[in-house]
Amino acid sequence: MPRRRARQNFVTLAIGGGLLLWSNQSLAFEAEIESDTTAQGYQLRNAWGDPVLSRRRYLQTLGMRVTGIGRDPTDEAPYKGPDVSFHMRMRLDVDFGVQPQELSYRNSSSMFVPGLERGPFDLMYAYVQVRNIADGLLSGRLGRSYVVDPLGWWSFDGALVRMELPVFVAIEAYGGLEQRAGLPLSTGRFERGGVWRGDRTLLDANTYPEFLAAAIAPAHGFVVESIGLPIVHGRVAYRRVWNTGTVRTNLLPADRLDLPVTTDGTRISQERVGASADVLVDDVGVLRGGAIYDLHRAQLTSWYATLDGFVASRVTAGVDVDRATTMLGRVDVGGTDRRRGAV
Repeated sequence: MPRRRARQNFVTLAIGGGLLLWSNQSLAFEAEIESDTTAQGYQLRNAWGDPVLSRRRYLQTLGMRVTGIGRDPTDEAPYKGPDVSFHMRMRLDVDFGVQPQELSYRNSSSMFVPGLERGPFDLMYAYVQVRNIADGLLSGRLGRSYVVDPLGWWSFDGALVRMELPVFVAIEAYGGLEQRAGLPLSTGRFERGGVWRGDRTLLDANTYPEFLAAAIAPAHGFVVESIGLPIVHGRVAYRRVWNTGTVRTNLLPADRLDLPVTTDGTRISQERVGASADVLVDDVGVLRGGAIYDLHRAQLTSWYATLDGFVASRVTAGVDVDRATTMLGRVDVGGTDRRRGAV
């Protein structure tokens, strides 16, 4: 653990040093570094009582924010030029209870868990952001960043551009590669559910065929949002992601079903459009609603509606109705907060 911590500190100092060397003496920037550490212990037991697996988990995050890059400290406030900043956060999630047999298929195939890592390193986000371009009309990000829109939380490596028009409308467009498990410095935290994916370099084709090999996933999307309007705020989002690489499509011999054993090329992973709207009336209440439509499946996969009334200065009463459609059927859920992007 001290060696991993030293590696994290070295990365942070290297980036900070690079920014310092990049800036000349007449320019300035402000840097802020923060770190969180959490430790926990727990046990897992199967349905018959044995075996009991003891785990010890250690979680550490390290973040850095650099603002005012390239700004002349002699400029008078408010600063009217481009505002350049750098944002980064890393995560190290170490589980001391993982056994060597769970990591090696050759030594113990019965205990092997594909994709399991003892200490996965996650570069949560790392991007350069430029704001206040063209008198505040444009802004953008480059690197790994999050997208939070009516389609939910999502992470990608690429570029995002935002344009705020003088007609109460803002437009965001982005493109890049979806963050997926098995790729360098990536996790599967933001992938669609129901897919098991990772690094298959040490496995043959007939071993765990349901465990898919990781490959790059090109993606693009856009968001149209209302800004500056009284009472009403709305957003419409579209996202499309492609699968690449080779995947097994027939677990039986090719002559049994007259289908190819594998397929490759570019395939649609997801194509969805979502919309959300909020209506806020001061001292009365707020009405929120949203829906997601899957274009590839031609199906309305989820929707929600919530009504909150401001009964008193410190009392709010409300009701939420949510519906989510899975591949197997529909599930009605009460109280799920999709307003924060959970899908």
